[in-house]
Amino acid sequence: MSSRPKRRPEPCNNENCGSRRFQQGEDGYTYCDQGHQQSDRGAAVVEDTGELVLAGRKHRRVDSNVESTNIGRTLEGSKLVEYYLMALQVVLRKQVKWLVDEGKVSVEIEGIVRELWALRLRKVQFRDGYESGTDTEGQSQIFSSQSEGESGTVTNASQTSRRKASTSEIATLVDTLALCYIATLLLRLPVTIADYISLADKGSLPYYSAIRLVQKSLTEKLPGQYQSLLEPQTILKAEDLQRRIFDTAKQFHEDFGMGMPAVNHPLLLYRWMRALALPIEVFATTTRLARMLGLDFGYLFEGARRSEFPVRYPEVRLMALVVVVTKLLFPCDDHERHPASAQDMSAMRMNWDAWQKSQSSDAEKAPKPEPMSNSDAFAITDTDCLNMGDEDLDRYLDWYQNNLASESVREQGRAGKEADFRRTMMGLFPAPLSTDKTTPIVTSKAPEQLDELSQHLRETQANLTTLSVVSKTASDDKVNRAGTYYRRYREASELIGPIRVLYEKASDLGGTSLSSLVKAVFAVELRLEKLETRTRKEEASDE
Repeated sequence: MSSRPKRRPEPCNNENCGSRRFQQGEDGYTYCDQGHQQSDRGAAVVEDTGELVLAGRKHRRVDSNVESTNIGRTLEGSKLVEYYLMALQVVLRKQVKWLVDEGKVSVEIEGIVRELWALRLRKVQFRDGYESGTDTEGQSQIFSSQSEGESGTVTNASQTSRRKASTSEIATLVDTLALCYIATLLLRLPVTIADYISLADKGSLPYYSAIRLVQKSLTEKLPGQYQSLLEPQTILKAEDLQRRIFDTAKQFHEDFGMGMPAVNHPLLLYRWMRALALPIEVFATTTRLARMLGLDFGYLFEGARRSEFPVRYPEVRLMALVVVVTKLLFPCDDHERHPASAQDMSAMRMNWDAWQKSQSSDAEKAPKPEPMSNSDAFAITDTDCLNMGDEDLDRYLDWYQNNLASESVREQGRAGKEADFRRTMMGLFPAPLSTDKTTPIVTSKAPEQLDELSQHLRETQANLTTLSVVSKTASDDKVNRAGTYYRRYREASELIGPIRVLYEKASDLGGTSLSSLVKAVFAVELRLEKLETRTRKEEASDE
């Protein structure tokens, strides 16, 4: 007998396993006792004898010229998370590139997003631990000034990830938008949640079809659940993005001591005044009321009472103040009120019927967006397609071409045999992609739309009428002043007429739902009522 020792089998090819026990699976592939597929051991091909199949008797390598098994094989464990984060980071880089090139945002945003992304990766929870220390080095390459062709050769986005991550903590496309928003906030730009929602909906900012921007060498190795994260099939709501931004900012604050600046409220107020076509008196009074109530325009991370929960988001808080001030100075009812002097902010009456008419006519005259927005396309049904006119059908097919159709021809595998035929057919029916006009993200509107906003604002100012002045006298209690007969709303169903149009427009601009804005406005009104009650008690005690 030979005394030569028995050779031990090679360990599992998974870097974190090391198992030496293997078995043949029903699909013909070899697996270790931990369930890891052994790609280097080939697949077992069973000969069809018409009898009982005995798996594992014959082995051969699958011919790479037919259909490479690597294309259909997906990753798992730490490699899966690593490749997914690589793909997600490519999308993040595309988003930042659009903000700089098309949105005309300062190039400084690249460095800010790179650092925020490194902090976000540190919070990925790992089962067996987490190595840190080279996050920034791993991120610096992806945000460098390399060409688009070189982005596929970038070292992976999570070089420090060497353990299996919990999928519940893995970043998504909503996180990339949140990081971009926080970066613009740190740059003190007057960019709102509604801007990001609108840009993603129109397809300008990569989000819904983001998987098309990632190299197939990355996406084809991801399982379906991870690929779906790169291709959302539901419309992103402003409240969801608002909540994710708040959670991310709070996480940075608690874990890294990172302070978040307040929103640039003067510029936001200016934008909202023009969009809502409100009188200029609302601008000055909003800042004054916020100072009286002790409200700032930053994020409330600590010590927030339950009553402040509806206004924990700075943009919603600011918009709630705008609505309250508008209702105080220009109430939408038929009650007569008189200012004490001609210099009072409430010395004018606003023509709400004319305002509502201008807002409604603006919505009717608004041209259909080109290309079709994702929210409109996702809502289209089979019946809608049958009833579409030529213009709507062209817009829908343009959206389909830009987001779902692909003219790329696969050169390898079984599909590669028809590559020449596919190229010939696509050459016979060329379909050039539509190009969008470049619009700065801070403006976010075309010049003709800005002219319409200015026209609405001039019409509102022209329709203001002066109220009769009643000076303060001993019988001042009998005179209705600003704030008298002030009506509060607790439910969105209570809103009717022009006041409902105001709430709806304000909720769209504030990045929240109508019901949430109603609650936020009511919370500010309660706070104002408490301040008034306390002030009256102090005046009574002084007397």
